[in-house]
Amino acid sequence: MNKMPKVDSIWIAAEHWVPGEWKIDNDNTDVIVTLNDKTRWAASFFTYANISTLVEKNQQTGECLSGKYFWASDMILVDEVSRARIEETIQHLLLIGEFAQIFRPADDHLYRKQNQQRELQTLLDVAAAASSSLDLNEMLTTTLDRLVDLVDASRAGVMIVNQSELEPLMLRPERPISPEDMAELLQASQAVVDSGRPLIVNPDKDRGYLEPGAFIPLRLRDRVLGLLGIIGPEGTRFDPDQVALFQSIADQLAVAVENARLYEQAEEAAAAAERNRLASELHDAVTQTLFSASLIADVLPRIWEKDAAQGQKKLAELRELTQGALAEMRTLLLELRPAALTESNLGNLMQQLIQGLSGRSRLPISLTIEGERPLPPETQIALYRIVQEALHNVIKHAAASQVMVKLTFSPQAVDLAVRDDGRGFETISPHSLGIGIMQERAEKIGANITISSQIGDGTTVTVHCPLPNNMKNNG
Repeated sequence: MNKMPKVDSIWIAAEHWVPGEWKIDNDNTDVIVTLNDKTRWAASFFTYANISTLVEKNQQTGECLSGKYFWASDMILVDEVSRARIEETIQHLLLIGEFAQIFRPADDHLYRKQNQQRELQTLLDVAAAASSSLDLNEMLTTTLDRLVDLVDASRAGVMIVNQSELEPLMLRPERPISPEDMAELLQASQAVVDSGRPLIVNPDKDRGYLEPGAFIPLRLRDRVLGLLGIIGPEGTRFDPDQVALFQSIADQLAVAVENARLYEQAEEAAAAAERNRLASELHDAVTQTLFSASLIADVLPRIWEKDAAQGQKKLAELRELTQGALAEMRTLLLELRPAALTESNLGNLMQQLIQGLSGRSRLPISLTIEGERPLPPETQIALYRIVQEALHNVIKHAAASQVMVKLTFSPQAVDLAVRDDGRGFETISPHSLGIGIMQERAEKIGANITISSQIGDGTTVTVHCPLPNNMKNNG
């Protein structure tokens, strides 16, 4: 008596469509069944509802004599084309001995073509993930999950070289690995990294290897950045086409790993540059202010003994310097935590900025605020930066004796004006004195900025920024 064949694997085309396209109650899909004797069989599964849908479509398009007939080779009608129903139907056909009457031997060319389509889609998905995200963990999760699904792998993982040491980075699906297995895995992986050549391990029961393994170096030009490891299903072997696919995926992963490293280095460089800038400002601003305050404090007792009125004046100057240094320090702390620029209102931020700059430069700066209302975060930050840049320009270049800053809120807009009585200038170049930077900030928030100046009559910077309707003051 012949034994009933057993199913080794079932490939369902619909499982590889774009997510959301597969409708199990009204659809059709090709199915390829691989039996335990390694023969492959194909059939098409249709739902009853899908037949009516196809007839209606043919009536509209004119196909099949406008829906007067319908055909499909090796067609099986089911109530739903879910994997569970397909598996149940196949097991039933095998049990009653009608499987070979309904399924046809699968065309090897068709099978290879379908595999090639799946492999190509996997490569496209990996490339898309690598180009759309600089988050390496997110990209690796997408890639390894696709790879596990494609070759029915039991697991797949990536290791990277970090300061000459090979470190496990990700394993999908996640599962614990014994210290003994990890040690053996690291040894084999290190050999691949050192040689720069792939290692394919076939099942060997005598050595305890029940699953095939592929270890592919992540190469970028003349460097090995890490390793891609794939463990296949028990009792199988990886064919040359699969190994070639693994190599293509490894090449994509190498680029992604390098891009993530370069991005991290760029962020670190930017952070270092910002720290250096703040350190320079701390030296230029707070340190010099405190040094001046220290000098005054040293001579104040002697001045007071000789002239109490002059001592009172120097004491007031000392108080102004220390208050300015404190305000400058608070401003620098804002730079270290940019989110703080949106946690307070614009008027308070400007008051603190002006107090710090005035204390350091000894330049009288007045601030007038009319009205008050919350602003969109990007608008508040841009206006703060414009005032900051305008005041720095005055201190560095204007030789002014006083500066007036005015902030006005109206129901439809917020207006800003910074006016000094300095030397002024005749030609306004967008590439000088930070003017280009202020104009860019204004454009980003949809504001209009005007800069007017005359020789000997100072400079005025005005900004008019319309507010969204939902930001109007209802009070």
